[in-house]
Amino acid sequence: MRGPRQQGRSRKIAMFDIDGTLIRLPSTERRFARELRKHGLLPAANQLRFLIATLRRFPSEGTNVLRRNVAYLHGLAVDEVTQRADLWARVAIEQVLLDAVHQRLLKHRAAGDLVTLLSGTPEFLASALGRALGADHAWGSSVGSQDGRFTGGVFLRHLYGEEKVRRANELCKQFGWRRENLVCYADSWSDRPLLEWAGRACVVNPSQKLAAEAQRRGWDVLPG
Repeated sequence: MRGPRQQGRSRKIAMFDIDGTLIRLPSTERRFARELRKHGLLPAANQLRFLIATLRRFPSEGTNVLRRNVAYLHGLAVDEVTQRADLWARVAIEQVLLDAVHQRLLKHRAAGDLVTLLSGTPEFLASALGRALGADHAWGSSVGSQDGRFTGGVFLRHLYGEEKVRRANELCKQFGWRRENLVCYADSWSDRPLLEWAGRACVVNPSQKLAAEAQRRGWDVLPG
């Protein structure tokens, strides 16, 4: 069997965003937070902590704080949350997938391409969804932890905007992937840097602005 470096030189790498691309909105993080509340695993104090952190950071960060704030995870056991994420992903995945994009993912798998997920959602959620979808790799935003429990706060590394490009570039170097073999699927204007950087781009249910950019650049467009 060829190692990852050899495989990456000759195979396409299909890289999928998650929220709004593979999974219908609202975001997987919001959906999973509801799952935690449903099972009594998200204390009211943590929800208050999230609200206070949002209000404190909003004047300087604006709505971006809502993407980075993981204060609701403070003190939760990493293993318990990870196991719950795996269970939730296996049960919920079929109900929230965007069919047109899922079919593309299945075609890539059938063709022997490497299927990867790269998302701003927490790492444990991206990994759980990757396992449920049979992806070869999955990466998300990193959440701090200490002594087996999440520290909360904000993401240590938030895979958003240009940070996705930096992470994708690191992965290409790590695995010996060729950038021109990378096919990127995303739905948001914030993913434009990654779409431009990839060898081939496909936008999903784009806004008018992103649709115009896709037409100008000759990118594929899929319905949401």
